[in-house]
Amino acid sequence: MRTLLRLLSRFVAFLPLGVALWLGRAWGFFFARIVRRRRSEILEALARSLPDKTPAERNRIATLAYENSGMVAIEVLRMA
Repeated sequence: MRTLLRLLSRFVAFLPLGVALWLGRAWGFFFARIVRRRRSEILEALARSLPDKTPAERNRIATLAYENSGMVAIEVLRMA
């Protein structure tokens, strides 16, 4: 596992920043839309914290949060 992370880190480090961040955003989108792990919990938390937002707005916020997490993960890999 450590070797795989090192290889991924080196690969991402050589990509231009814009491409790397796009990859991270796509990774987050994949988890938000395809994997959907913990999606219901996130939407419930958003409903409690943002009751004035529509379900569509909360769904968009959740997707953006996943995308941001993917970009942060890529940035961390670039620094490793």
